[in-house]
Amino acid sequence: MMTLKKRAAKGVAWTLAERLFGWGIMFLVLIVLARLLTPADFGVVALAGMFVYLPQFLLYEGFASAVIQKNDLRDDYLDTAFWIILGVSTTIATGLLALAPLMAIAFNEPKLASVIMWLSPVVAINGMMICHDSLFRRALDFKPLAIRTILSSLAGGLTGIAMAYAGMGIYSLVGQQLVTATVMALVLWQSSRWRPRFNCHAGMLASCFGSVPACSPLVSYASLPMESAFRFLPTT
Repeated sequence: MMTLKKRAAKGVAWTLAERLFGWGIMFLVLIVLARLLTPADFGVVALAGMFVYLPQFLLYEGFASAVIQKNDLRDDYLDTAFWIILGVSTTIATGLLALAPLMAIAFNEPKLASVIMWLSPVVAINGMMICHDSLFRRALDFKPLAIRTILSSLAGGLTGIAMAYAGMGIYSLVGQQLVTATVMALVLWQSSRWRPRFNCHAGMLASCFGSVPACSPLVSYASLPMESAFRFLPTT
């Protein structure tokens, strides 16, 4: 039986590997894509990302923290968390599809509508792996998380580069993010033994929504894509 100290040390090693190789791959991919795409392409996708990834951030901060910190983590608690997250994330994705044209009009950027529409499934895909991610973090098992980041970065990066070389422009970045999210979910589901059942626990709602600590980092998180978007969007 591995001691807590050894598990923590192993977790640190895998986290460093995740940062080194995962971020390294993303950096190299960004360099290649920057030579093939325009700054305006990156700006539109960054602006769309504000609407797509901000809900995911709130879901993760609320529900993941509840799962990780729960003293008595029962199966019905996890099951309820999964279905709530999936329901909320699917609703958000549907809302993005409906509101995308209005967002494009509001920001005077016609391409924004289609980019948000194509990226909206990412919200639901990422929602499907929040519980799995939380279980691995709770167990200090960071190996699957590192493998997830490395494989998804590589798959998404290669997809984006191939699409860019094929002349697909801004949709190269969209394809990159869709493939990245899909591979991340597949790797975590394949690595985890836990599978959700149709079993809900009424007390889960109050417990989860009462533990959302997202307010303080919310502003700083939201400002990053907005700042990037307006830096790259054309001014004329």
